[in-house]
Amino acid sequence: MSERHIFLLDAIQPVEMQQMRGGKGSALWRTAVGEANATPGSPFAKVGVNILLPGSSVGMHKHVGDAEVYVIISGSGMYSCRDANGVSRQIRVKAGDVTVCYDGEEHGLENDGTEPLMMSGVIG
Repeated sequence: MSERHIFLLDAIQPVEMQQMRGGKGSALWRTAVGEANATPGSPFAKVGVNILLPGSSVGMHKHVGDAEVYVIISGSGMYSCRDANGVSRQIRVKAGDVTVCYDGEEHGLENDGTEPLMMSGVIG
């Protein structure tokens, strides 16, 4: 097994991002797999860990030609989604919850709590 199989969180330099996908506030994003190191033919275009600070959000955005999974690691927030038929809903998510946004759908996530929200995002 090579180093391209294991990514230690503390070894990945965080990048502060403002208004992610048109959202509010700031987030710390650590990219394990991205454009610079994605394996050709892999189903994973991007894999990372994101920390949304209180009051921050990932804005609603549409997936075209891919899908995205969020795994909530710690904290809680409000997940918004809109399916390909235009049906919208919001649901509170917390540590251990998993969300899936399929091709042609939209989603976003807001940390409306007082603690940081840590989540993993996988795009494929």
